[in-house]
Amino acid sequence: MNTYKRIKFGDDIIPKFTSEILINSPSEEIIPQYGGIYIFRDLRGILYVGETVNLLRRFNEHRLDLNSKLNKFLAAPIHSAYFSWIRKSNREDRLQLEKDLVSFFQPICNSILYKSNNDRRKLCHT
Repeated sequence: MNTYKRIKFGDDIIPKFTSEILINSPSEEIIPQYGGIYIFRDLRGILYVGETVNLLRRFNEHRLDLNSKLNKFLAAPIHSAYFSWIRKSNREDRLQLEKDLVSFFQPICNSILYKSNNDRRKLCHT
């Protein structure tokens, strides 16, 4: 018997992305400067989930951090790597969605993971 709890985002198990781009392509120029949740992913799955008030600035900050675990994965993606985002203006909404996504997907490049235990959130440092 499966006892895991499914996280629902409205009517969807996984929220719909506002948009996404292929990393290392000319489409990086279309990343907006509004707030939201962002996801780095390739065929391994979700590599990193974050939240920000400015998606373009945060994307560039990640790309300039050459020593990060994320950039090591992005330097050798399985197939293609993508940067996807969900527009969220409200900070509390962004933080809650980020926690839900990190808890559900457990991204390998996030340093703080959230695990659900009896509907209470716990921080887990990796």
